[in-house]
Amino acid sequence: LPSGAAADAAVLQRLGVRGGVTVPLTVAGEVMGALSLGTARKDFEWPEELVSRMQIFGEVLANLLTRQAAARRERVRSSRTRRWPAPTS
Repeated sequence: LPSGAAADAAVLQRLGVRGGVTVPLTVAGEVMGALSLGTARKDFEWPEELVSRMQIFGEVLANLLTRQAAARRERVRSSRTRRWPAPTS
């Protein structure tokens, strides 16, 4: 971990995490979160192929979350702008 992540390192140590990998969740170049996996029983060398697959999964997950949020916003917007029929006299 970077030197500025001392608090995070302390938490991971208390939890017994011995190794881990984190990939950013990005959409259109904007980081919206992170996907992390860790090991607690033994040190583990993360193979590049696994890290690469995690990055692909992270991209798919980030895009899915973005699409879900957009669909939610659209449902709210359309429910607010729904036109009711004019009363008949």
